Amino acid sequence: MKPADCVHVQVSTVSTDYTPIDCTCYDQLLDLATLCTPCDIIYRDRQGQEVVAHGIITDVYTKQKEEFLTLSNGVVIRLDHLVRVVGRNRF
Repeated sequence: MKPADCVHVQVSTVSTDYTPIDCTCYDQLLDLATLCTPCDIIYRDRQGQEVVAHGIITDVYTKQKEEFLTLSNGVVIRLDHLVRVVGRNRF
Protein backbone atom coordinates (compact mmCIF):
# COMPACT_ATOMS: atom_id res chain seq x y z
CA MET A 1 0.00 0.00 0.00
CA LYS A 2 1.27 3.46 -0.87
CA PRO A 3 1.57 5.90 2.07
CA ALA A 4 -0.96 8.25 0.45
CA ASP A 5 -3.60 5.53 0.25
CA CYS A 6 -6.78 5.94 2.18
CA VAL A 7 -8.72 3.52 4.35
CA HIS A 8 -12.48 4.11 4.21
CA VAL A 9 -14.69 2.60 6.91
CA GLN A 10 -18.41 3.25 6.77
CA VAL A 11 -19.93 4.10 10.14
CA SER A 12 -23.41 5.55 10.29
CA THR A 13 -23.92 5.55 14.05
CA VAL A 14 -21.81 4.74 17.06
CA SER A 15 -22.86 1.53 18.74
CA THR A 16 -21.78 0.05 22.02
CA ASP A 17 -21.72 -3.39 20.34
CA TYR A 18 -18.54 -3.97 18.36
CA THR A 19 -18.87 -4.52 14.60
CA PRO A 20 -15.70 -5.97 13.03
CA ILE A 21 -14.24 -3.97 10.16
CA ASP A 22 -13.40 -5.40 6.75
CA CYS A 23 -10.22 -7.52 6.68
CA THR A 24 -8.79 -5.42 3.83
CA CYS A 25 -9.17 -2.25 5.91
CA TYR A 26 -7.55 -3.98 8.87
CA ASP A 27 -4.61 -5.04 6.70
CA GLN A 28 -4.21 -1.48 5.38
CA LEU A 29 -4.09 -0.15 8.95
CA LEU A 30 -1.35 -2.70 9.73
CA ASP A 31 0.58 -1.51 6.65
CA LEU A 32 0.35 2.10 7.81
CA ALA A 33 1.57 1.07 11.27
CA THR A 34 4.44 -1.03 9.91
CA LEU A 35 5.64 1.80 7.66
CA CYS A 36 5.28 4.37 10.51
CA THR A 37 3.24 6.52 8.13
CA PRO A 38 1.87 9.77 9.58
CA CYS A 39 -1.93 9.64 9.33
CA ASP A 40 -4.91 11.95 9.43
CA ILE A 41 -7.77 10.05 11.05
CA ILE A 42 -11.45 10.93 11.31
CA TYR A 43 -13.47 8.90 13.80
CA ARG A 44 -16.65 9.17 15.84
CA ASP A 45 -16.44 9.61 19.60
CA ARG A 46 -18.91 7.99 22.02
CA GLN A 47 -21.40 10.80 21.44
CA GLY A 48 -21.25 10.24 17.67
CA GLN A 49 -19.36 13.47 16.97
CA GLU A 50 -16.63 13.39 14.32
CA VAL A 51 -13.14 13.93 15.72
CA VAL A 52 -9.93 14.52 13.74
CA ALA A 53 -6.68 13.03 15.02
CA HIS A 54 -3.16 13.12 13.62
CA GLY A 55 -0.30 10.75 14.35
CA ILE A 56 1.44 7.49 13.58
CA ILE A 57 -0.39 4.24 14.25
CA THR A 58 1.82 2.46 16.79
CA ASP A 59 -0.40 -0.55 17.50
CA VAL A 60 -3.42 -2.39 16.10
CA TYR A 61 -4.77 -4.94 18.54
CA THR A 62 -7.74 -6.90 19.88
CA LYS A 63 -8.97 -6.63 23.45
CA GLN A 64 -12.05 -8.44 24.74
CA LYS A 65 -13.19 -9.25 21.16
CA GLU A 66 -12.95 -5.59 20.07
CA GLU A 67 -10.28 -4.14 17.75
CA PHE A 68 -8.40 -0.91 18.47
CA LEU A 69 -5.55 1.20 17.21
CA THR A 70 -3.22 3.37 19.23
CA LEU A 71 -1.61 6.54 17.88
CA SER A 72 1.83 7.87 18.74
CA ASN A 73 0.19 10.60 20.87
CA GLY A 74 -1.60 7.98 23.02
CA VAL A 75 -5.05 8.29 21.46
CA VAL A 76 -6.87 4.92 21.34
CA ILE A 77 -9.63 4.42 18.76
CA ARG A 78 -11.98 1.46 18.41
CA LEU A 79 -11.77 0.39 14.77
CA ASP A 80 -15.50 0.38 14.11
CA HIS A 81 -15.56 4.09 15.05
CA LEU A 82 -13.22 4.98 12.17
CA VAL A 83 -14.67 7.08 9.38
CA ARG A 84 -11.53 7.72 7.32
CA VAL A 85 -7.78 7.20 7.60
CA VAL A 86 -5.38 8.93 5.22
CA GLY A 87 -1.66 8.17 5.21
CA ARG A 88 0.50 11.19 4.42
CA ASN A 89 3.72 11.13 2.41
CA ARG A 90 6.75 12.22 4.37
CA PHE A 91 8.45 13.68 1.31
